[in-house]
Amino acid sequence: MKLFQISVLVSVATVTSILATTSPSQALSKTFNLNLVLQSGTGSATGTATFDDSLLTPNQYIASTSSTAGLDGFQINFTGLLSTPSATTFTLSDLTGWILTTNSSSQITDLNFFMNSPKTNANGLSIQGVSPFTLNVYQGNSSGSAIAQFGINPTEAVPFDIPGGATIPAVGGLLALGLMRKARKSIASSTRVSHPISEMVS
Repeated sequence: MKLFQISVLVSVATVTSILATTSPSQALSKTFNLNLVLQSGTGSATGTATFDDSLLTPNQYIASTSSTAGLDGFQINFTGLLSTPSATTFTLSDLTGWILTTNSSSQITDLNFFMNSPKTNANGLSIQGVSPFTLNVYQGNSSGSAIAQFGINPTEAVPFDIPGGATIPAVGGLLALGLMRKARKSIASSTRVSHPISEMVS
């Protein structure tokens, strides 16, 4: 087998490997930092929400007070709330529902979370989304007055995720392609020198 044929086969195999490792069939998760800004009451809050990247499509509408379908991960940690002696953490298992809506440019226009049943191991606190990007925190269920209100500013933690392990093969593959191209140029150059045009024409 000639050197040129071998390099072509290696090139095809490398490209195939790159495409396989970065295949879009592997679902990407989008994680947002939930930067909660205190609007009333006391305390502070930080958290994250993770969901399938495919949900960020134009005019998406997910709204349910009784389902968290599509939400892969969630955590919010509240500290310093009035009448609450310690930190309180809510996770996906605590939620009863959530809202995600986007505009025609796939930008999030509403992100909200609901937990109407008090969390018994955290002094009976519950949270409820009341308007776009706004969460109320209640002592007990949401029928009373909120002890704190927070505004969420969703910011992308990672603007573009590559599935784990795909970065190194992709970079290695590109380097291999570059080396093979350089080798082909070198072979072509030596062929022209050892076989002048006059010989090749005759």
